[in-house]
Amino acid sequence: MLRILDRLSTARLRWLLEPAVGALFVALWCFAEVGRWNSHLPFYAAPVIYGVAIGISRRFPRVALGMGLLVPVLQLSWAIPMADSTGWPIHFGMPIVVFFIALNAVGHTRSIALGAGVLHGIGIAFLFVYVGGWLQWAGPMPGSRFAVPGAEFPSVSDVIASQQQSSVAQDDGSVLTSTTFFEGAESEPVAIVESYGPPESELMLQTAAQLAFLFALLAVAAWVLGVAIQYAVKRRRDQAMRVALAGELSASSAEVLVLQERSNIAREVHDVLAHSLTVTISMADGSRLLRESRGEPADDLQKIADNARSTLLELQGLLEDIGGAGSAPQPKLDELGALIDQACDAGLEVELRHLGERKRLSQVQELSVFRIVQESLTNAMKHAGSEASATVSLDWRGAGLSLNIVSTGASSSGSAEDPPQRSGLGLTGMRERARLAGGWLTAGAEPSDGEAKERQVFVVTAFIPTQDIVPRVAATEDAHLAASRKEDAQ
Repeated sequence: MLRILDRLSTARLRWLLEPAVGALFVALWCFAEVGRWNSHLPFYAAPVIYGVAIGISRRFPRVALGMGLLVPVLQLSWAIPMADSTGWPIHFGMPIVVFFIALNAVGHTRSIALGAGVLHGIGIAFLFVYVGGWLQWAGPMPGSRFAVPGAEFPSVSDVIASQQQSSVAQDDGSVLTSTTFFEGAESEPVAIVESYGPPESELMLQTAAQLAFLFALLAVAAWVLGVAIQYAVKRRRDQAMRVALAGELSASSAEVLVLQERSNIAREVHDVLAHSLTVTISMADGSRLLRESRGEPADDLQKIADNARSTLLELQGLLEDIGGAGSAPQPKLDELGALIDQACDAGLEVELRHLGERKRLSQVQELSVFRIVQESLTNAMKHAGSEASATVSLDWRGAGLSLNIVSTGASSSGSAEDPPQRSGLGLTGMRERARLAGGWLTAGAEPSDGEAKERQVFVVTAFIPTQDIVPRVAATEDAHLAASRKEDAQ
């Protein structure tokens, strides 16, 4: 049953359950009483009101409770016919309303449903006894007289008219006294039964109290059943959610372990291959210079060196992808302006300077420069205090890109130390990015004295070589070698 309710609670047609039960309630009562209600349309009012209350109990629970309490009030005022000996179970519609509200509602509404159900049960109990005919439906009232024809007695042929009287004590303390008349030898005996017992008011109160207890107990049972099913379904759903969450956490942990392993492999591959390629480039350039000094062609060695440099840059980009950074579009150097604007909007005063003519960087190098600037500005906003400012300088006038970021702000107790590292992009991460880009990075606070002690200055300096740095160095070495040979010749 819990599985069915759980599926119904998650199904798209869940909202049809209460209206369907309400319609079924009305249809069953109409079918059961069709022979008596054809000429009395008001008899349909009670089951229809209860059916509508059941149907709207999920969307409008308090309105449904009000409609359920309205039925006894209408019967008490004779606006609709009073229930009879066969129609009084119509009022079981109220416990059904209480059940659905306890199944779906929470908080005060659920508590109100319990109180309304108990009040309804007590009300209809006293209504049945004091206004309806419950005692007549259940049996004879005290002091009533009724005839029982057809009783079998021995024939008395010599008696024209005689009578016989007997008394029987009942379990409830009342006494039934029967008097049997014989009107003739051949006539059928007739028994006149008189009931004697407790006073009528006492019996009515006792009966009403018993019925009130039973009807209130029925409402409480319906409420408890609804609450129990609600908690059971919720617990089942929570268990399924916990299982799903545990699976997701396990998968996430596995992914984290995979990413860590990939990052470790990427570092190891970079350390091994980058070193080997650097040695290859150096040996190729040395051999090329030696051949050129002898006047021998060295085009093959130049190609080897160029291919090794290109392979080294491609290797750096490949390792970025292995580390997981290549799965999303990566920022480029052209987006530094937008980054500076974001920092300014956050309250940091930033100045961007370009010195010299911009040179071509690889994709990995541009990403490294962007991340270094981003992390430096973030640290400035976090640790430089109020009235913080920063200057970002990109100097292209040397053999590569010289990056200088100076941040100034209010002094703090930890100004002499590096700011705390951020996960993945702290100072260690910036140094690693500069190293992967073929360069280096340093960072630290500048010493201050006098009035400058109130201000903290933190400097990040990095160098990223451009792609033409090695040919330039080789050309410089060629010039020095030619000059030294000329001196030796002289």
